[in-house]
Amino acid sequence: MGVGLGSAIAAALWCEDNAPEKRVICIQGDSAFGFSAMEMGTVY
Repeated sequence: MGVGLGSAIAAALWCEDNAPEKRVICIQGDSAFGFSAMEMGTVY
């Protein structure tokens, strides 16, 4: 979302309250994999 850490949980709770018929899946992270994903290329 680009707002900062911890905002995904609050957004998911808001979605659950305002659209109870929909399934809400929240993925929370700090983008650490985005910084180190290229290192996975050296494994192969």
